[in-house]
Amino acid sequence: MAKTHVSTTINGEPVEFLCDPTQSLLDVLRDDTEIARTLSGETLERLTDPQHYLGAADTFVSRVLALADAALALNLSGRKSQ
Repeated sequence: MAKTHVSTTINGEPVEFLCDPTQSLLDVLRDDTEIARTLSGETLERLTDPQHYLGAADTFVSRVLALADAALALNLSGRKSQ
């Protein structure tokens, strides 16, 4: 199977590598010798476990709440003018 070229940024540094498209992110990270020297397999498993990843959830929640507040304010102002 042909390898897939991946180009990304990690800690502000550009990174490129080839991987099998059927590999999981955890397997790709484990196969990288630089990463394996720094992070244990257990740490990589924890970091890539979807149950422990919240990502940018707080940003999205804040945006939704701000939009809801704005919509509520518009709705209330429309009622007062009627």
